[in-house]
Amino acid sequence: VSPSASPSLPPTAASTAQPSATPLPPWDGKQRLNILLVGVDQRPKEATFNTDTLMVVSIDPTTDRVAMFTLPRDMVDVPVPAGPANNVRNVFGSVYRGKINSWYVNNVNRSDLWPGSASTRGFTALKAILGELYGLDIRYYVEVNFDGFRQVVDALGGVTINVQMPVTDDAYPGDNGPIRVYTPSGPQHMTGSQALVYARSRHGSNDFDRGARQQRVLLSLREQTDIAAVLPKLDSLISAMTRAVHTDIPVSDLPKLLSLAEQVHIQQVRSYIFAPPYYGTENANSSRGYIIGPNVSRIRAAVTGAFTVDPAVEQTREAIAQE
Repeated sequence: VSPSASPSLPPTAASTAQPSATPLPPWDGKQRLNILLVGVDQRPKEATFNTDTLMVVSIDPTTDRVAMFTLPRDMVDVPVPAGPANNVRNVFGSVYRGKINSWYVNNVNRSDLWPGSASTRGFTALKAILGELYGLDIRYYVEVNFDGFRQVVDALGGVTINVQMPVTDDAYPGDNGPIRVYTPSGPQHMTGSQALVYARSRHGSNDFDRGARQQRVLLSLREQTDIAAVLPKLDSLISAMTRAVHTDIPVSDLPKLLSLAEQVHIQQVRSYIFAPPYYGTENANSSRGYIIGPNVSRIRAAVTGAFTVDPAVEQTREAIAQE
């Protein structure tokens, strides 16, 4: 999926609040900042879970540009990082044979491979393997489960999303079994629960379309949120979301990161979904089930050139591959 921008939409309640008098401290970093966003299907009473949404947000502070990279959950044979322990490749090989959404659960208890506690070790492993694939130093992670996603959206007053194609799902996983859900096209103001349905639904389309919708939700939230108005409420927001949102971002760095988010050019965000056929090859009947084998060189080239390549050129490449 080629780079795309979020359309202008009516502001949410959070963005119409009066600006805070508290100035935002400037972001003092000069290097490209990379943050891993992890969405998990964390069910009650289940200790483990797959990481079905893996998105890296990359920010260039010198140009105020942003790129978003989403890796399909069924990607296999992703290059394994060398460290921090030298025996990671001895355990898994040069590439990870499992689907990438299972890398977390297969590393979270490996204290022999990764430093940190049980609550952070799996995310350290995720940052390492995606950093190896993309050629990036991924500094932070943010993990959100379904409840956390709903809380974030509701805390910001909901979100208005320009739904490009209707979303119909006759087997959406409800609390008491599959249900039918429908999101019409056009600008739709959504609560946290409605935005979760829009971002999570996949039976009426596919994982690649779902990845694009998830990116659209995040871009719409950023575009409609008045960050200066959020800053005075930051402590209460953090307290309310502690159980559903986990991160290794120091609390002391949050105001500076909000400042960086405020200055980026939202209309110039480059958005990538590393889907086949250009970025990988599908195999529906492999011994490992449905899988996608990555075209590592094309993925790395896209990440490296995200801020310099002409989006029209990238669109042409993908169109030719599709044909």
